[in-house]
Formats: sequence, C-alpha cells, structure tokens
Amino acid sequence: MTAFLAIVCLGPAVYCGPVPPPPEERPAAGDMRIWITAYNWELAGGSCDADCSHVATGLETGPDLLGHVAACPAAWLGTPRRDIVTGDILEWYTSVVTFPDGSRWWCVDNFGRPEDRVAVQHSETGEWVLRMDLAVNNPLSHPLNMWLIGDWRREWRPVAELLLEVGREPTW
Repeated sequence: MTAFLAIVCLGPAVYCGPVPPPPEERPAAGDMRIWITAYNWELAGGSCDADCSHVATGLETGPDLLGHVAACPAAWLGTPRRDIVTGDILEWYTSVVTFPDGSRWWCVDNFGRPEDRVAVQHSETGEWVLRMDLAVNNPLSHPLNMWLIGDWRREWRPVAELLLEVGREPTW
C-alpha cells in the first residue's frame, strides 16, 4: 500500500486539510466497510461546535432524533430542492444507510473535522473505511460503537419520512 499525504489550503473559509489519495489507491465506496462511532449532541463536548441546536443539514436536534440519525460522509448528505421564485423547500432527500442488523440511519450531519468527511484509513487495520457517527442516547455503551460494518446498503429517501417516523411534521 502506498502512503499518500498532502495538505491543501484554498484560502480563507474554504477547505483546508488532508487531500484524499487518488481513487485508484482506494476501493470504491460500496466496497469499503463503515467504521462506526457514536455521539450525543446533548452531551456537547467534541461532537459539535458551540451551538449543538442544529445538525449540518439544518434540522433542529432533539431527543426524538437520537437512535435514528448519523453523521456521514459529506457526499451522502442531501440538499433540499427549492422553489426558484420563493426559495421554499419543495422536497428534500438524504441518504439512509441500512446495516446487516436491520437498523436504518438517516444521514443528516457531517463530521466537524473535514478529513473525516471522506474515506479514511482505519487506525488499527489500515484498510480504507467510510466513517459514520451514530447519534444515540448512550454513545459509550452503544453496541455498534467502534465496530467495522460490512454488507451495508445506502439509498436516497425523503427527509419527510424521517420527520414523520419520529413524530415531527415537515415544516416546509
């Protein structure tokens, strides 16, 4: 395996961090395992910046979302489709990842560290993995915390389904 590290800074308020290796040096995303960690925005700490009231996609956090949502690779976060005149959200899709145990996790957040938003090499195995950080009540005791998961699948689903699943009304 060839080691590859470069640092790129593209100006203020733009991505500055490690450049992922060329695609030919890592497997396709669908062939990688997912390295699972867990967090809880209600505990603050390193899981979010000073304001933990919203995840990266803009959804308001709350205990009703814990156990349903996750921080995922940046490319897996959806963006709302807006009315060109009013700017109102018409529909909004994001990735839903299903694990072999049947659990489904909605990708609504990303990682604070840009280098965790893309494929990374696992610190112990050296293999290329994707990161997911599950938002749960008890991160340290969650059964998937610190596991490498294979045989997962990802699909695009409307965020309205998540909101209805947790008892919220879509506000758009």
